[in-house]
Amino acid sequence: MATNPVIDTRQIGKFRVFDNVQEHWSDWEIQFVCWISLVQPAYPKYVEAAEKETVPIDMPENETQQSLAIQLYAILAQSTQGCGLRAVRAVKTRCGFEAWRQLVELSEPKVATRRLASLANVCLLYTSDAA
Repeated sequence: MATNPVIDTRQIGKFRVFDNVQEHWSDWEIQFVCWISLVQPAYPKYVEAAEKETVPIDMPENETQQSLAIQLYAILAQSTQGCGLRAVRAVKTRCGFEAWRQLVELSEPKVATRRLASLANVCLLYTSDAA
């Protein structure tokens, strides 16, 4: 497995945490994608591809892509909270591309009822774990 380089945020700054306010999602998303492009210029194409997937994304076998997926997972875990963080944590493989897909599905559902179902599933998953 490839090693993940340490991200030096002294020049680009740390990214702000998503507050889970639906009205803030589209602004946060574009700012996040721009920020991760400073970390690794290839990220925008990977997250765009992940958004289009309709089935869970497995951890890539390619060492470089695997390294990017792990790094993205870590970034997402530090840039989300509440239900967003629970969606990221639910990705047991720690594949950042799948975590991004889950976060987008939660925040940009195609239908309002799908959003409610996704949100309920994520929140229920961790409520039952805490009991």
